[in-house]
Amino acid sequence: MGATFRFVSLRDQLQTALGGSYTIERELEGGGMSRVFIATDESLRRDVVIKVLPPETAGWVSLERFKREILVAARLQHPHIVPLLSAGDAGGVPFYTMPFVRGESLRGRLERGQIPLAEVETILRDIARGLEYAHAHGVVHRDIKPENILLAGSTATVVDFGIAKALDASRTLAGSETLTQFGAAIGTPAYMAPEQIASDTVDVRADIYSLGVIAYELIAGAHPFAGKTNQQLLAAHVADAPPPLQMRRPETPAPLAALIMRCLEKDPDNRPSTATELLERLDAAMRPSTPNPVDASASPSIAVLPFTNLGGVDDEFFSDGLTDEIIADLSRIRSLRVIARGSMMRLKGTTKDLPDIARELRVIYVLEGNVRRSADNLRITARLVDARNGETVWADKLAGTIQDVFEIQEKLARTIVQALPLAVSTDENRRLGSRDISNVRAYESYLKARHELWSFTAPSLARAKQLIENALAIVGDNALLYATLGQVHLNYLESGVSTDSSHVAEAERCAKNAFALEPDSAAAHRLRGWIDFHRGEMTAAIDSLERARSLDPSNADVLLMLCYAYLLSGRDAPGEAAVMAGLAIDPLTPLMQCMPGFVRALQGRFEESLPYYRTFYAMEPQNPAAVWFLALMLGYAGKQQELGILADVLERDFAGTVFASQGRAYERALAGDFDAADRAISPALRGAAANAEYLARGLADTYALMGRTGDAIEYLGHAVRLGFRHRPFLSRHDPHVSDLRSDPRFRDLLERIPGDRSPSVSV
Repeated sequence: MGATFRFVSLRDQLQTALGGSYTIERELEGGGMSRVFIATDESLRRDVVIKVLPPETAGWVSLERFKREILVAARLQHPHIVPLLSAGDAGGVPFYTMPFVRGESLRGRLERGQIPLAEVETILRDIARGLEYAHAHGVVHRDIKPENILLAGSTATVVDFGIAKALDASRTLAGSETLTQFGAAIGTPAYMAPEQIASDTVDVRADIYSLGVIAYELIAGAHPFAGKTNQQLLAAHVADAPPPLQMRRPETPAPLAALIMRCLEKDPDNRPSTATELLERLDAAMRPSTPNPVDASASPSIAVLPFTNLGGVDDEFFSDGLTDEIIADLSRIRSLRVIARGSMMRLKGTTKDLPDIARELRVIYVLEGNVRRSADNLRITARLVDARNGETVWADKLAGTIQDVFEIQEKLARTIVQALPLAVSTDENRRLGSRDISNVRAYESYLKARHELWSFTAPSLARAKQLIENALAIVGDNALLYATLGQVHLNYLESGVSTDSSHVAEAERCAKNAFALEPDSAAAHRLRGWIDFHRGEMTAAIDSLERARSLDPSNADVLLMLCYAYLLSGRDAPGEAAVMAGLAIDPLTPLMQCMPGFVRALQGRFEESLPYYRTFYAMEPQNPAAVWFLALMLGYAGKQQELGILADVLERDFAGTVFASQGRAYERALAGDFDAADRAISPALRGAAANAEYLARGLADTYALMGRTGDAIEYLGHAVRLGFRHRPFLSRHDPHVSDLRSDPRFRDLLERIPGDRSPSVSV
């Protein structure tokens, strides 16, 4: 009865204050810090909303200051702002009125399920336009949250402009509120900017932070700090970095994800400075980077979607194997650009429309199909679509037994080639029927091994080695399998899992076996190039990799290694060309996605490199190398707080690895805690860094930050010996070695690196 009495009393009190101007109809639930009533404006016969501060809040509000701030906000007249109509008090209880908007709140829309990215873009743009107008008129909202965004049709509008400022001004006059009351009064803990929590001084960038939280929630479907109490939320806003957005929703365009993460920067100076800048960056982030529609004059290009398995779970390798073989077959036609297997497998199970896939991958044709296995019988359906007009170019159903699978694959490839406007040479026609591995079970083992190969953990490399040995036991000597086994051995060293030099000898043995079986094996030349690279023989490495590329121009693995070798050698022009060629055929593979960021990092453009490294981490959070590379870039860019979080991730998820040791040592060195950095450097890391150039560079940077010049130069020497020859980066761009550049040993190291010496090292 007590609660009912207070409700009636407040309503009656409000109705008395309003007189005959308004008739209160009902109260709405979910008003948050206010009580919300629907009323009829009797003069215009329209519905309005009346918001009333509850008596427990009103007791410390200055009515005069409240009305003054409301009048300022009432001057805002914009399509994406719900205007304030009036303000007053009902027996000392403040209230204000505004038009009634029919629709739902953004909170209601969020609760109905995931929002398409196109709709997210529209909502964000509308909110930003409202903020842009308000900020230009000197009004900061201070309480941007989904409950204060109303959706009417396809339009978003912002409500309650000026209310938080009015309450804050009153709170300041009252002068006795606790932090909890402060948070409740001038903002909502889930959406408050760090500076809003730490002090009374905020500007437009606090609204931009809050909009960043909303944007994250709209895309990810969850708050960046979900599951925390209000006090924990306040602490998280000040100290914690949100998980990368693309880890929550991988299809988010990298520029959009980077923009939202920038809005969530702890330091206001690192966010977009105005809503106008935010709108400009949003336009750029959502601007298509590929032709739309597909250019009809472009050379023939195709994406082979992973074939859908209609059989049991154990038959999955049949559909994957079919996809891979068709891609391999079509890649033999030099006049046809074929998207690589790594990128296509990331679209497995996609619900995207074929035209959207074609636009994203910049291809003209898309092949889709399914596979059904029943005992030893196979039934395959395939359809080739011209994405320019959505028309089916060719479709067919093929049947056979498991023993016929490779013949079926060849028939599919030949039929597709005949259906496309291609010039096919005699040699290319002959190679359409060739098979590097002709046994289905051996090929399955090979595919699984390739998946494990680049995970850079001891268990994954052990599984890859065993799978390749199983395949060799099935088919006997095989050039592709030997070349892949050699790569497994090298990856033991590249990952830091092992420092045993016998892995190089084993890789040499594998390369020798592969060349003896097939002198023109592209895989063998690739392995030879990687062995040369590992030994620091960069000219020989590039020669071998270019030979592999000439034999297999559409091999994404070759292009990835080639661009890496060129860039480490300081040959930026051919390196960038190889990156572009790799992205053209393998745009969705994590490591290839990262390479444009590597180009920018080597040029000292660390802020520009971050979105690419964030994408790499978001796509492969289980890969410790992805975490470490992002951590290193954050250190270069001066983002110590987020670096600390990733160091924690490495220690938590990859405990005992050289990556955990490297990450913590680097983070502590950058923070100036040199004793802790020294303790974090494990013997295993020191040993691994003497055998892997990227670990050597990271440890050299760490020692340089610690002021241990001799150790830093020693590990830079290892990096140079192992292939890092990018002279401009060392002489000008690496921010951590600036104090080393006057040391004669450092200058001597640079002199041993071939390349441009015109910009002298500063001394």
